[in-house]
Amino acid sequence: MKSIVKGSSAILRELFGELLKEGKGIRFQARGCSMYPSIRNEEFITVVPVELTELKVGDILAFQDKESKKIVVHRLIKIEKNNRVPSLLISAGDNLSSPDPPIYPSEYVLGKVIRVERDGKEINLGSKLNRIQAYLKACVLLFRFYPNGKRRVISRVSRLLLRVLR
Repeated sequence: MKSIVKGSSAILRELFGELLKEGKGIRFQARGCSMYPSIRNEEFITVVPVELTELKVGDILAFQDKESKKIVVHRLIKIEKNNRVPSLLISAGDNLSSPDPPIYPSEYVLGKVIRVERDGKEINLGSKLNRIQAYLKACVLLFRFYPNGKRRVISRVSRLLLRVLR
């Protein structure tokens, strides 16, 4: 994972997808502002493969867009399960005004972001504080995109606070 690859060509996207499917992590430079301020334009991120059953609300996913085939890196805000296995995922960019189309995980999820490199420092997204922040950001996005789900968001946040305060 030491090599750095810039660009967004179809060949690179295909290579990224294949490496992740083979269980290898990749490090690359993020492009765009859809995840600002969590991931800023041109920051380096590390994506590793993930088991679907390990996905959590708040994780930042790398997935292949069904239409454009581009690799997208957005936050997971909702998981629908069938027999405890995620069957449908809803994601959104932290800085966007609408959620992404639903993702069918087995076909399109490539991995999850575990690290962001900012100003010469590594930010570990798996730390307890960063997991709490990620979960709260996902709740805010869910609240913004699905205002009828206010009760669900309030319930999620209160459960999280009870866990943290114990």
